[in-house]
Amino acid sequence: MIEKLKGNIKRFVVIYFLVIAVFLILKPKIEVFLSNLGGTLSLDHFSFKIGYVIICFIIFTSYVFVIEKKYIFNPIHNFVLFLITPLYGILRFNNDNIIFLPEEDIIKYLDVLFLVVLLHGIALFMRYKNSESTERNTKNDPVHFIEDIPFTGDVVIDNESIVDHLITTIKSFTPKESYSIGVNAIWGYGKSTFLKRFEYKIRESNPETIVFWYHLWKNNGDTAIIENFFEELKKQLAPYSGNFSNTIDKYVNAIVAHSPDVIQKLITAGKNILYQEETLEEYYNTINLGIRQINRQIVVLLDDLDRLDEKEILQSFKLIRTLADFGNVIFIAGYHRQYITDTIGKNKQNYIDKIFNVEIDLLPFNEKRIEEELILEIRESFPVVDSSEDTLQYDIAFENLFKKEETQLPDIDITIDNLSTPSNVLTPIIEITYRHFLRTFRDIKRFISEFKFNTYFLESKENVVLKEYILLKLCTYKYRVLQSLIFNQLDDLLTPKTIDGLESDPLYSELYGKPDIYVYDQKAKDKVTKVISEVAEYKEKDQKIIDAVLIKLFGEKPKHYYNTNQNCIAKISYTNIYIRNNIAGALFKISDFQEAFKNNNLHLFLNKFNNLTRQSLSSAENELKLYVLRAKITDKKQFIDVLKTINGLTIITQSEDRQSLINLFKEISDTVYYGDRNAFLEDFKQEVLSTKSIGTIDRLLNDINKNQKRLEREELYSSSGIIRYENKVFEEKFLKTVLIEKFEKLLDNKTSIDQRISGYHLYTEKIAVDHKIIRSKQANELIKSDITKQENFDAYFKEGFFDFSNSSKERSADHDTHEPWPFLDQMFSNPKTLDDLIADPRNEELYTKFSKEGWDNYYEFLKSKDNSVKTNGKYTNERLEKIKRLMKKYIEKGYIQLTNEEYNSIWNQEISSSRPSRQTKPKKDNY
Repeated sequence: MIEKLKGNIKRFVVIYFLVIAVFLILKPKIEVFLSNLGGTLSLDHFSFKIGYVIICFIIFTSYVFVIEKKYIFNPIHNFVLFLITPLYGILRFNNDNIIFLPEEDIIKYLDVLFLVVLLHGIALFMRYKNSESTERNTKNDPVHFIEDIPFTGDVVIDNESIVDHLITTIKSFTPKESYSIGVNAIWGYGKSTFLKRFEYKIRESNPETIVFWYHLWKNNGDTAIIENFFEELKKQLAPYSGNFSNTIDKYVNAIVAHSPDVIQKLITAGKNILYQEETLEEYYNTINLGIRQINRQIVVLLDDLDRLDEKEILQSFKLIRTLADFGNVIFIAGYHRQYITDTIGKNKQNYIDKIFNVEIDLLPFNEKRIEEELILEIRESFPVVDSSEDTLQYDIAFENLFKKEETQLPDIDITIDNLSTPSNVLTPIIEITYRHFLRTFRDIKRFISEFKFNTYFLESKENVVLKEYILLKLCTYKYRVLQSLIFNQLDDLLTPKTIDGLESDPLYSELYGKPDIYVYDQKAKDKVTKVISEVAEYKEKDQKIIDAVLIKLFGEKPKHYYNTNQNCIAKISYTNIYIRNNIAGALFKISDFQEAFKNNNLHLFLNKFNNLTRQSLSSAENELKLYVLRAKITDKKQFIDVLKTINGLTIITQSEDRQSLINLFKEISDTVYYGDRNAFLEDFKQEVLSTKSIGTIDRLLNDINKNQKRLEREELYSSSGIIRYENKVFEEKFLKTVLIEKFEKLLDNKTSIDQRISGYHLYTEKIAVDHKIIRSKQANELIKSDITKQENFDAYFKEGFFDFSNSSKERSADHDTHEPWPFLDQMFSNPKTLDDLIADPRNEELYTKFSKEGWDNYYEFLKSKDNSVKTNGKYTNERLEKIKRLMKKYIEKGYIQLTNEEYNSIWNQEISSSRPSRQTKPKKDNY
C-alpha cells in the first residue's frame, strides 16, 4: 500500500510540472483564446452579476457543509484545483492580452478562485486533524475491538529462522520455469504474518527482486483469478519494460475465450480473439522472453488459499502450474493443507503435491510467547490510569490465572454434609493452562476483542473475582455451545448448597434458609458429563478441560473462601454477573457498595433492604456485611458511616463475625485515629448512644461483656461455653459505661417495653452461684424508677409485664407450673445485699437472701399500686388484684412455683359479687 501511494505521488508530481511547462510554452496562444472567449460574455450586465453572486453563494455554503462534515475529497479534484490556481495566478499577474473585470477594482471576478482554494485548504486541514484524533482515540480507547491483521514486517516472529533460511535459499534463484513453494499451517498459526515478514526482509536484503501480493480470495469468481493476476503482473512489470504489455492482454483474452464456462467473454474479446495473429503458445513465449529480458527475480505472494471454494482453488492451481509457468517466477502460497484436501475431494488428495515443488510446515507457537502476547495485549487494552487506585488489574489477574495454588480445601469446615459424604471435593484430571484455550496469535486478538466487549457490562471489575471471570470467558470462547448447554442450566446441573455445606433439604430449610452457592460435586459431574457426551465434536480431551474449569469455578471450597470472595461465581446472588454479563445480575453489587462507601452513604442501603423478601434480605445483608468487614476505612466520616451500617445489620450473630468487627475497630483505632483510643472510644460511644433502638453494636458489646464474666467463672463452663474474644479495644469500664448509658437513653426516649427490658439485660455485672446472671445496681435502679412511675406502670401492665409465666405452651397440661418473671426480684432487690453478692458471687445463702428480699420488695410495690386503667377488657383492677394474690401465694410457698391447680384456683376466684368470674389467660411474653 505504501509503495503504491509513493508511486501515485510521483506520477502526480510529474504530471503537475509537465502541465505547467506546456502551459508556459503555449501561454500567448492560450491568452488569445481566453480573450476571445471573454469577449462573448456580457460581464457588465446586471444579470451576470446576479448569476455570479448566486454561484459564489452556492460555493461558499457548499464548503461550509464540506468543512462541517469533514468531507474526503477525491485526489483528482485536489490535484485539478491546485493545478488551476497557479495557472490562473500566472495569467492574472503576468499577461498581455487579457483584461480581468471589474477593471477599475483591485479584486477581479475570477479572484474568487483564491478564496475557494483557501476554503479547500481549510477543509483538507480539518479532515487531517479529525483523522489524527480518530487514530489517537482508537489507539488509546480500550472499548475498541482489536483488528485481526498480521503483524507488521519489522516484528520478529516465532518462525524467524525459517524466513531467513527461505530467503537465503532462493537468493539469486531464477528458475527456467516457475517454482512454487507452499507454506502450510492451520488457521491462525501465522501464515500471513510469515509472508509479511518474508516480504519485508527480502525487500531489505534484495531490493532488485520484484515482490508483490496477489490476494486470491478477493476475486469474484474462478475466472477472475486468472484475469486479475495478469493485470497485476502487467502493472508490476510496466516500470521495467513496455515490450509486452499488449501481449499479456491478448494472452489473457485468448485464455478466457477458450474457457467453456465463460462463453460470454468471447464477445468481449472480439476480433482480437477470433482472428488472433498468434497462437496461445506464441503469446506465452513472448511474455516469457520479456520476463527473462528484464532479468529480475519475481516473487508472487499468495495468501489465504484456504478461503476459496473448490473451483477457485483448482483455478488457482491452474494459474500457478500452467498459465503463469514463466521463468524467474517464484510463487509462495500460504494455506492449510487439511482444508485444501478436504475441499477439493478425496479423489484429489495428492493433487496439492503436483502443484508445489516444496512445502514448508510452520512451527506451532511457543506457549510462553502466547502468554506474553496475551498479557501485552491486555495491558494495551486496559491501561492502568492511576495505580494508586486501581487495586484490581487485569494484567495481574491474567498473569496469575494458572499459577499453582494450595490444596483446595486445606481447612474445610466440618459439616453434616461433609460427614455424610466421603468426599465432595473433585480433583481435575489435567492442569489447564492458556494453551488449552488459545493456540495462536489470532486466537488472542479474537478473545481479547470479545473480552473487552463483555467487560463493559460488568460496570466495575470489583463486581467479580477476576480470575474466575477470565477463566469462564476463556472456556466459553473455545467451547461456544457451553453457554446454552451448561451455564444457562446451572439450576438443573449443579448442586445448590448453603455456605455451611448443607445440601438443600427440607429438614434444614427453616434453620438455614434457601441455598446460596452452586457446587460442582460428583452428582453434578455425572449430569454434566452426560450432557457434554452428546456433543459430537467434543472429544475426551475437551471433556477433561471443561471438567477442570468447572472444578475451579464451582468446586466445593472452605467457608472462608466464600466469605473472602463474596462475589465469586459460585455465589448464587452473583452468578448472573458472570454468566449473563450482569444483564440479569445481583440485586445489589459490590460496585453499588463502593459508590455508597465513597460518598459515606453505605448505611442508606439498610432502607433499601426494607422491601426485600426474607431470603433476599438475608443474602443482601450478608453481601453488605462481607463488604464492610473488608472495607479500607481512611477517615472518621467513613468510620461513622460503617458503624451505622453495622448497627443496622441483623445477621451478625456469629462469634467469628463479632471477632472480625473487633479486629476492624482495632485497625480503625490504630490508623484513622492514629492510636488515640480515647478519641476513638468517644466517637464510638456517641454513635452507639445516638441510635434509638438496640442494634448489632449493642449486642456485640453485650456478648463481649457476658463472655468476660463467664471467664471469671470458668468452672461453670466447658471450653465451648466461653467465647474467648481477642479484644484489645473495649475494656470492662467502657463496656459498662456504654451499655448502662444506652439503657438509660432507651428509658428516656420512652421506647417500647420490649426495648426497655432488652436494654436492662445488656450489661452483666456478675455470674453468681450456678449460672445466675446478676445485673448492675445502676440498671436495677433505672428500671425500678421507670416502672414505679404511674404512667409507666400502666404501660408495663398493658404489656403483661407483671403477669405470671407458665412453663408449657399448653395451658391445660397438668404438669404446668407458674411463677413471676425471674428478673423481677433483681429489679426490686436490696442494694446493700446486691453489693455483698457481687463481692461474693459463689455464696448460695447470700444469693437466696438477695432473691427473697427482691420478691418481698416487689410484692410490697404491687400492693401499693391501684391500676388506673378503667376498661372492661383484660387490663382492669380485677386483673391486678389477681396478680397480687398469685404473688402472695408464691411467697407463702417459699418462693416456689405454683402448680397448675393452685394457679387456676386463684385466677378463677371471684374478686367481688359485682363482677362475674372469668378465666383469663395471661399474656405470654418472651423477655
